Amino acid sequence: MLELAAIAQLMDVLVQMSKVQLIRFSPNHSVRVHHLQNRPPIFDWHAHDCYELIMLIGSSGTRFIGNDVSESKTNELILIPPLVSHTWDTESQAEDVVVVLFSHEFLNSSVPEFSQLFDWLRGLRQNVSLNLEHNLHEHAYINPLRKLKDSPPLERVIILLSLLSQLQSDCRENSAIIDHAPQSKISKLMAYLEGNNEKSLTHCAETMNMSTSTLKRWLKKDVNTTFTELYRHTRLKKAQNLLACTQVTIPIVAEQSGFSSVRAFNEAFKATFNTTPVKYRAQYKWRKERA
Repeated sequence: MLELAAIAQLMDVLVQMSKVQLIRFSPNHSVRVHHLQNRPPIFDWHAHDCYELIMLIGSSGTRFIGNDVSESKTNELILIPPLVSHTWDTESQAEDVVVVLFSHEFLNSSVPEFSQLFDWLRGLRQNVSLNLEHNLHEHAYINPLRKLKDSPPLERVIILLSLLSQLQSDCRENSAIIDHAPQSKISKLMAYLEGNNEKSLTHCAETMNMSTSTLKRWLKKDVNTTFTELYRHTRLKKAQNLLACTQVTIPIVAEQSGFSSVRAFNEAFKATFNTTPVKYRAQYKWRKERA
């Protein structure tokens, strides 16, 4: 098990190499909870120095976790280990988004009954996803997570332990409903698309060590898109995050998102999201207030 100093050093290397936004855990808590309702789950490409348990109810779209890209289920629960970068890409309103963060210190208990669960958590190297479509999941996961933020601190810890124990049991007993994220080339592709240089299919293929025809086939098969569509979508996704998370002006958002002019940016944004960048930004004032 890595010491905390080694973990901190590794996180700094992660940030320097991949420019992932690192979110450090507060030292004053062992569990933190965020609960958003009727919002699209839009997050920056980021990683935590702690574990993240996230439940999305009534949402759809695409999730990017580590080296994996896959379709997000309508109702799902995902456990993400530390230092795994991730984001969601969806335009739909999620009925509930519950994010639970818990630190390494949470696993330091020497109580024998916790040892099997904590060993399982320490051994995770990729995310685990549970499709919350079974009727039993309402009682086992959905209702407790919806109530978690308003629970007293001690009760919060007890509920989380129960949820994690149930998730471990489901992983062991019913692997059909569990999705262990596979590895893919998506992180290398996204690093290329998010870089500052001018993008082209040919140069992208060279970067990915593929022929252009192989890259086209792979994009269609694994990502269900074309290079042009994905590049355009990546720029608009970056614009979404800049609008929702910063106060930089619209012309700068357009420039940093790779558009040749504010007019081209406004037209592309409105055509895709059916709203203007200004109106879109106004919907996300709540992000400035999150803890």
